Amino acid sequence: MDAIHSLLGNNLIIKDDIKCNSADLPYYHYHDVYEIYLLLEGRRYIIIDGNVFETNGGDVATIRPGALHRSCGDASYSGICFNFSNNYLNRYYTPEAKSALLPCLNTNIISLPGSVSDEIVHLQAACRQRPELGFAYFSTILGLLSSQTATHKIGKPLVGNNKELAKITSYISSHYVDIKGLDELSRELFISKGYLCSFFKAHTGETVIHYINSLKIQHACVLLSDTDKSMNEIAEECGFDSTAYFNRVFKSYVRLTPGAFRRSRTITSEIP
Repeated sequence: MDAIHSLLGNNLIIKDDIKCNSADLPYYHYHDVYEIYLLLEGRRYIIIDGNVFETNGGDVATIRPGALHRSCGDASYSGICFNFSNNYLNRYYTPEAKSALLPCLNTNIISLPGSVSDEIVHLQAACRQRPELGFAYFSTILGLLSSQTATHKIGKPLVGNNKELAKITSYISSHYVDIKGLDELSRELFISKGYLCSFFKAHTGETVIHYINSLKIQHACVLLSDTDKSMNEIAEECGFDSTAYFNRVFKSYVRLTPGAFRRSRTITSEIP
């Protein structure tokens, strides 16, 4: 069940995210806005720009505009999602206020004590009940989160906690353009293909091939946004054997064709 509440002219959106026995969506996506996601119940793996984080109830993920991301994990979970734009920040905060309230936006994962998580739940309910005071309540939420970045556990990618996973992801990150298949990858890592696949899935929540392709697509998104390179050039630079295959994989991850994604980024960049 999703309950969406828009405040302040759609510049701040609060959404309940409650899933029961639901299947994970296979695609990555991005927003042109900031996202703050508070997981209330369940366990989820969140992949942000190729980094894998394990989150549990009371953990907060902060995702910057344009960051390619997805989540997977428990079929049943619940959380609260806040989306807000740069327009919102520029309209309601001075540079000094941004410096005080927004350090949390530079941290991928924040683990909150129960009292702070409960307070955020209370404040977001107040935002919905008194939308005319939404700015004040949400400012308090940002202040709470930013204070936690200095005093509580900051989540790090799982590779930092597992040397074997670090070895695998480090190699893939450096060679994803050239990796031709799992047989080649397992040989380079001196482990069996079966072990590689089962180990990676158990520790990240996704398959090795899906992870490799996510890095390729992330690279492609940058090239589509920041260069005028042709689709053929981008497909080759990102390690795809053909433009047609690149188009199919890209659409399966982002739900847009590469051409549509490029046009959407161009339109966004033209908005003042």
